[in-house]
Amino acid sequence: MRRPETMLPTPPTILAGRYRIEAPLGQGGMAITYLARDLVLDRPVAVKVMQRGTPDPADLARFQREARVAAAVSHPNVVQVYDAGQDADIRFLVLEWVEGGDLAQFMRQNAPVPLDEAVRLVLDVLHGLAAIHQAGIVHRDVKPGNVLIDRQGRAKLTDFGIARRHDEPTLTTPVELLGTAPYVAPERIRGEPATPASDLYAVGVLLYELLTGRLPFPGQTPEELLAQHVHAPPIPPRRWRHDIPPALERVVLRALAKDPVARYRSAEAMAAALRSASTAEPRNPLPAVQATPAPDRPVLPRRSLAWAGGATVLSFAVVALLALLA
Repeated sequence: MRRPETMLPTPPTILAGRYRIEAPLGQGGMAITYLARDLVLDRPVAVKVMQRGTPDPADLARFQREARVAAAVSHPNVVQVYDAGQDADIRFLVLEWVEGGDLAQFMRQNAPVPLDEAVRLVLDVLHGLAAIHQAGIVHRDVKPGNVLIDRQGRAKLTDFGIARRHDEPTLTTPVELLGTAPYVAPERIRGEPATPASDLYAVGVLLYELLTGRLPFPGQTPEELLAQHVHAPPIPPRRWRHDIPPALERVVLRALAKDPVARYRSAEAMAAALRSASTAEPRNPLPAVQATPAPDRPVLPRRSLAWAGGATVLSFAVVALLALLA
């Protein structure tokens, strides 16, 4: 993708007399993240820079909220925010530099992963979420691209752009639904507020994906996936991988319960169940079967017709809401 050089600082620009831009790391819809050097503390940092010009008010609010929310949490499994500021018309956040990749890259290269490694990574995510939830915050965007893995193999949650405090009512927008369709909880699709249980649902999807190399639902489009989250039971992970202990499968399926009340009461409770289940032996174990990656466009089973109609209705609803937002 061609970078708009005239819109963004280029190496070796120094922001606020302190942060020397060194190389681009990645670009999103409203900002680009750079590897930079903190010249005061002499350490590498990540600097997230909004594109220049007059920002969209919603993007500016999201950018500012990310700084405030992330700064409220200090935990080894959460990417730290060090600073926020503005240099002329450049707004920026200074973040902990995590040398490594994200969980999406890791899964593309490794999934399905060994059971103990999958459990360890998800425990890291749950420990980070526990700290976030204890601070009164719902992340609302737990997905592989928002989990970074450092050189020691430790997972860290990042990107608090759409996070909210528990007591801050908000509805999920259609854009958010479509952008995170594989990981969004059923209650958010139904228009209910996100809660910590919504984050745990997304963790259940992550765990399923790490263990099997597949998503729990075979939808071909975001709209179909959203309908399946609401109406279809997930395919049991042992269908794809027989060496998963039944106790571990039960943890996955409980996290994926349609009713948030039926999920774990907290990230700590899910972590405890996961630790316990990971030490259990499979009951009547079968030979392990190497899970194969799901096809890019999986064929929907015929028995899915009951919820397929729901996908059509939901698709029209999402399209209509997107039209209103345009």
